Amino acid sequence: MPARVAALSRLTVHPSVAGLRVGGEVQLRVFAEFDDGTTGIDITNDVRFRTREDDVIELQQRSDGIYAVGLTGGKALVEARHNTTRMLSDKMTGQIEVVANLERMLVSPSRVALGVGETKRFKAWGVAPGGSLINISSAVQWSVSDASVASIDNSGKAKGLAPGETLVVALDPVSGLASSDFFPDRPLLAVVGGLIGLQVNTTSLRFWTVAPQVLLAASETKELKGLGRFAGREDPFKQSGLTWSSSDPRAVPVSRSGVATCAEPGVATIAVWEPQSGLTSTGTLGDVEVVCAGNILAMVIEPPSLLLDVDRTRQVRAYRIMEDGSRIDVTRKVVWSSSDEKAARINESGSKGGLILGRNQGETTVSAFDAAFGISTNDVGGVNSMVTVARVPTSLRIFPVVAQPGLGGNLEGAVDEILRLKAKVTYRGGATEGVNRTVIWSSSNTDVVRMGVGSEADPVNWATLVGAGDATLTITYPGFPNIKGTIEVKVLP
Repeated sequence: MPARVAALSRLTVHPSVAGLRVGGEVQLRVFAEFDDGTTGIDITNDVRFRTREDDVIELQQRSDGIYAVGLTGGKALVEARHNTTRMLSDKMTGQIEVVANLERMLVSPSRVALGVGETKRFKAWGVAPGGSLINISSAVQWSVSDASVASIDNSGKAKGLAPGETLVVALDPVSGLASSDFFPDRPLLAVVGGLIGLQVNTTSLRFWTVAPQVLLAASETKELKGLGRFAGREDPFKQSGLTWSSSDPRAVPVSRSGVATCAEPGVATIAVWEPQSGLTSTGTLGDVEVVCAGNILAMVIEPPSLLLDVDRTRQVRAYRIMEDGSRIDVTRKVVWSSSDEKAARINESGSKGGLILGRNQGETTVSAFDAAFGISTNDVGGVNSMVTVARVPTSLRIFPVVAQPGLGGNLEGAVDEILRLKAKVTYRGGATEGVNRTVIWSSSNTDVVRMGVGSEADPVNWATLVGAGDATLTITYPGFPNIKGTIEVKVLP
């Protein structure tokens, strides 16, 4: 029986997505996938290229291949058709954006540690007005701020010369932009002594002193960082070329690049090893424990209810409730919403996600959506947060329209006299307001003093003195029965 020949299943144009400046170019290639699982087969010579946006790019056939050349600002799609099967390439590939101008420049990587004699190649990126990144590494002029520490050639390849620090700068002669115009302290190239320690971390900004515990839901991933410490320095540098390992790869496997995946419930210690020095994170600066907590039962917000002052902010937090009973804080991973933004507005996402601002008195329901798993606090078992926005009173005071000095803050009058009174509230934060008609007025002895409201022409509160004796007048703020204000009144015959 003849062997089955694998059938072509997909064509992809590479690069899948590219950015070009006007006059810039990129070489195009096509790779094939087959129905037997074979991928990455270069069939560039077996296809024909085309584009409908020939005013944006020009396709040029040269001795070493075919190139896309930017003509004018715009977007173009390059398609490839297989000569034999007539199959067209995936339209999600071969997408090219051509830009006329750059807004700024940056250089990557942003922090590098090299030993004396070691080398590292930097890349220069132009940022287009829409945010697209264009690799212009071969078109810029490279330099370092301290040539005694490191050198750099025309291709962006730097070499460590002596211990110290230097900045790497890329200048674009076409636009006149320089990376140092926008990032004056980056990228930093440090020429260092030997590697003395390794640490697994969740950030590359600093070494931890207390090891973080990473909690993941089923199928969730977390990119971990392998940080190195070098002789004579205290700051961390992200390391490449490390070997990653997991103490329980069935529960939490880790990729060659340090991405941990929650495969099944369990706990694993993630460590790194640097082959050249033989150093490990386990034996030096520490590993990280990853907990795969399994499936998500629900998502809740805490606190479930809160009272928020007008013009004040409060942080709420979102948690996944896991099947093993643990809770995973996902405050910065969810999208937040407020049912009534007139009452309160909440930061939807990012570093300030879940920070809510009281705007006007009222109520709103705050909810959170976890796009990674398609779950919400509105789902069964979930808990939203009911937020009441109000001016929160801290104290109340009664005072007469016409002052009565010398009575120690109390009041005095004769039978049949009317005392015109006002009320003022002090809110949390120090703001004050007149609340004559807002508060509830009462008298401890209505045979001595009876309370009433004034007229439209005199919108104060009237205390009618009806009989000789003493009475205590009290005001209470609605909804806050413990916030009271009092004043003593003596009625003379």
